[in-house]
This record gives sequence, C-alpha cells and structure tokens, in this order.
Amino acid sequence: MIKLCLLGNSHAGALKLGWDIVKSNFPNCDVTVFAAPGKRIDDLQVRGRRLVADSVRLRRFLKRISGVGGSFSVRRYDRFLVCGSGFHAGVPAGFLAKARIDTEPKDERQPLSLPLFMRMVEADLRAASAILTVEKLRRITRKPIGLIPLPLRIEQSEWAAEKAILGSGTPQKLADCFAAAARTIADSLNCEMFTQPPFTKAGPLRSKSEYAKGSTRLVGNRLHGSDNVVHMNAAYGAALWHVILADPAWSGEKAGGAVVAKACDAEPDAIPAPAFSSFARASFESGSAHVRASRSRTSVSEPIPSRGHAPGA
Repeated sequence: MIKLCLLGNSHAGALKLGWDIVKSNFPNCDVTVFAAPGKRIDDLQVRGRRLVADSVRLRRFLKRISGVGGSFSVRRYDRFLVCGSGFHAGVPAGFLAKARIDTEPKDERQPLSLPLFMRMVEADLRAASAILTVEKLRRITRKPIGLIPLPLRIEQSEWAAEKAILGSGTPQKLADCFAAAARTIADSLNCEMFTQPPFTKAGPLRSKSEYAKGSTRLVGNRLHGSDNVVHMNAAYGAALWHVILADPAWSGEKAGGAVVAKACDAEPDAIPAPAFSSFARASFESGSAHVRASRSRTSVSEPIPSRGHAPGA
C-alpha cells in the first residue's frame, strides 16, 4: 500500500473530492489530506521529523479536514503531493502592468529582456506557499514529492492582468515562461511536476468553465458562489489524479508483473531525481538563445525588480 500525503490550500478540495471518484480504481493507494484555505498552511513548522501547526486556526482546520490534532510525522507516508497559493501559470502576467518582454510590440511600458523577465517570474514563484511547504519537507525527508500548480482561471471571467496581454502570441509565451521556471524550481528541490490536464484547458492561460461548475469549499461541502473563477470541481480533481497515478510508483499498481516497492523501503540516497527537460530547452518564440542565457544568473546584469514594478519605476 502506497501512503500519499496531500498538503495544500483550498484547491486541495478538488483533489479531495476527485479521490472519492477514482479511489476504487487504485486499491493499492491511500490518500490523507492536510489542507487549509489561503496561506494558512504556511503556519506548518518543522519540529524534528514532524510538521507542526503553529497557529490555533490551522490546528482547527487540520482537525476538521484530516482529523489530526495539529502535527504529523513524515515517517508515516511514502510520498507527498503539494499545492498552494502563488504557484500557477498566471504569475507571469502579473508583471505586465508596468513591463513587457522586449520582443513584444513597443509601448509605454518598460522593456525587459527575456532572461530578466524569467528571473523575475522564478523569484516570485520561489516565494509561493507551495514552494515554502516543499522546502520544509525537504529539510526532513528525501521521499518523493509531487508539485501541483494551481488551476488556471476559467474562460470568460474578468482578469485585470489579462488587459496587459497585448500580443496574440503572448499568452503562450507566458505559459511557457511559467513552465520553464516551475520546472527549474522543481528540479532544484528534487520534485516531480504534475500539471493541469490539457483537455481541461481553454487556451494557454484559461481553464474550461465546466470544470468549475459545482465546485465546493474545502470545509463544509458548501458550493462556491457565482463569483468563483479559480476553484475546480470533483471532475477536475479526478482528471488530475489520473495524471498523477498513471505512474505506478505513485499508485502502487503492478508494473512489469510486480507491485512497485514503496519509496520508504529505499535508502534516501537511492531515490532518483526525476528527469526534467533542461531549462535551456524551453521553447519560446523569441528564440531559445535568450532562454539559454537565462540559465546563468551571472549573464544578466540587470537587477530583479519586485513583482508589478519595472526597473526604475
């Protein structure tokens, strides 16, 4: 039996509901969810080989959702899945209000080289709640960790950042930029990436609205309001589980005639790093040479401005 631990925010709700749909197909897999709305999961702190809730409110959420009293040992689980605030493909668009990639049509915004733009995106993603949680786990375990970006906003919903996306090819460039930065971060933390299933998307930066219909809140099973544009439903969660558990190492299903050995049975150093495509291989319409240059931080002399602020602004 593979014991999976899911850590996250309110978006873990879709996975929690989706698991109820697919779990009968994966009898060798058990899932425990530790989640809380917003960034409250940030209050988890490392104490020995345990993660401990450092606030009363987080302890209450964990009690209601997972039944634990506010702490748990990583020894009890074979693999971990993490999703959290701030780790999503919409992040690059947040920089476009005052800046643009210098290969885009000229306007009044500050032009940024692609390497600098990508460094800004990576720096912002490294501060995301999901990444902070992974870093805490990596302090106390080398067991496999899967990193799950938050779903894209649904189609035909208002999004202020989208008003700054001017070029027809820009949405795909932004999605590619996120993918490259996210994989670089995942690689540095020895994590595997589980991305949004393509058939649930309505373009590079949008989700199909049908996957948000009937979505419920993490606590209480109450439906989200009509203003919900980012929380997905059980069908989305089930689709994502099929992506994750397609790998026998995660599902515990038979591969080559034998049940896959649990990760906790291996020596820590024996757990292989996932094979990721090189950051330098990321494909951008503006040219792969720019992408390769961004791999070397010393090759870029420009300072990294904070999100939403162009250099000198």
